[in-house]
Amino acid sequence: MRTIGKLSFHIAGPGIVIYSPFAMAHVAAGTHFLEESFTELEHVGELVRAGRLAGFNMGSPGIYHVTFMLGALDVPTIARYPWWIELSVEVRGQTVCVRDLFDFSRWSPECPNDQTFTLPDGSYR
Repeated sequence: MRTIGKLSFHIAGPGIVIYSPFAMAHVAAGTHFLEESFTELEHVGELVRAGRLAGFNMGSPGIYHVTFMLGALDVPTIARYPWWIELSVEVRGQTVCVRDLFDFSRWSPECPNDQTFTLPDGSYR
């Protein structure tokens, strides 16, 4: 296992979404994507299963410190963290964004630099 990215940021919403910008390129700036397209479980499931968006509920707003690791989880790694989750995401353009779920309420395609990291193109779990 090796760390490929660490981000610390404040979220106002209940969760975060991880994606590569190509996955949201079809959404116009200012669109209310959360309300219009990201509330139907079937549609959200399609996006998640396709590796376009990986999101999860953090439980509450707050400051979160997220570590992204590459490689199979092993027992020593699992033991270091109070909880972990495996997600799938397809990366294109070598960019991964981590956004507050509420950013989808009024969409802006510009992901803050401190909420991005670089990863070679490919599919990751």
